[in-house]
Amino acid sequence: MPGAILDRVLGALESEVHLVGTDVPVASPEDVIIAKMEWARMGESARQLEDAAKMLRVRFRELDHEYLEHWVRELNLEMQWTAVQNAARPSADATEA
Repeated sequence: MPGAILDRVLGALESEVHLVGTDVPVASPEDVIIAKMEWARMGESARQLEDAAKMLRVRFRELDHEYLEHWVRELNLEMQWTAVQNAARPSADATEA
């Protein structure tokens, strides 16, 4: 069951933020990208992949790429990961402007 595996994965890089007197768990950007790829696979949602691509583009240097690659392989998300990486690359039109 993919959801059960994903539940175990999410939170591995989780941190907490102190907000209004309470510690609130916050998922890492890596975990959000992984979750979005899984949701895209389950629901065939292009929007989830677009969101993941935007996160990859904006946070590229900060991300733990080994962690991402590990869970992409573990969860068989290679097709979604390729789509996210391709969408995160600047288009030829954008580089010419």
